[in-house]
Amino acid sequence: MLMSWIKPPTATMVIKGAIIPHHLLASQFVIDLGNKLSKQNPKRIFIIGPKHDEYSKEEDHSCWAPREELKKILPNTEYICITLNFLPKQKEIDNLISKLISDKKIGDVYIASVDFSHYLNIKKASVNDLKTQKLLENNDINSLLKLNNDYLDSPRSIEVLWKVINVNELNMKIINHLNSAQIMDRFDLPSTTSYFEIIYN
Repeated sequence: MLMSWIKPPTATMVIKGAIIPHHLLASQFVIDLGNKLSKQNPKRIFIIGPKHDEYSKEEDHSCWAPREELKKILPNTEYICITLNFLPKQKEIDNLISKLISDKKIGDVYIASVDFSHYLNIKKASVNDLKTQKLLENNDINSLLKLNNDYLDSPRSIEVLWKVINVNELNMKIINHLNSAQIMDRFDLPSTTSYFEIIYN
């Protein structure tokens, strides 16, 4: 007697966290994430990014740039922005992480709004991106925290993301990786920025 095996249905991928850019030059990465999130329609999205020179945390472009793109796709979602100082104390980061974990609700999504290699030509940026990518794949926050703008602009944002979503229990997938020189088709640019789109589920 022949037995037929029925493959069990594949579980729907539920995104718990992500890393996306805040430069609108790479807005296609944010739009792609928004389209993926539209399938689960999260009630709340937390956007964690570096504090630049703007006055209000809600107006800092690390927050509003991805938020405004996501709102076009997810208009009914609540967006909570968290901007981090350039050199926050570890105690402040730990307190923030504890607060976010205690407030965590089923279905929440956490996003680190981070741009990667800055101010280098594409050749040097690509070398640095390879090093950064390996650290991201290994969840090596201690090494990431030692890197400067040549590699990424806010390792602390990634630290908060990883600890809140408990990254070691999730799958990581690099969806996109591009440099501004590639997006603009200007490979002679002396100063560029690199971007990743990464999801955790």
